[in-house]
Amino acid sequence: MEAFGASDIPLRENRSVTFAYMEGVGGGLTQVFTVPYEVWAVNVTVNAERRPQYAMFKMVVCDATTGAVLQGAEIQFPGSMYKIVRASGPMYMIITTSNVDSFRIDLETPYRYYVTEGTTS
Repeated sequence: MEAFGASDIPLRENRSVTFAYMEGVGGGLTQVFTVPYEVWAVNVTVNAERRPQYAMFKMVVCDATTGAVLQGAEIQFPGSMYKIVRASGPMYMIITTSNVDSFRIDLETPYRYYVTEGTTS
């Protein structure tokens, strides 16, 4: 997996809507999912209480048609990261974890996109 930098600056919107989420402990490959919004964000939170100094979380969002990496996140130690994705269509995630007690990935979009595009995910 590639290395990804710090969090993006959150979208400048009054409200955002979480349209999907995933919770887990271990890594793997998600099922293909479709995001109908032009702009959306991945908001990741990692918890690691047993061995926080060794915690590592990596995730990439890939285009399901081409396999191209659209966005990614790397979190060392417990913490969170916010990444903006400017792509729609079928996608999947590849996640790897080490010494992570749990993680949560929220997929969010600005309210104006949510209302305009509908609630299909």
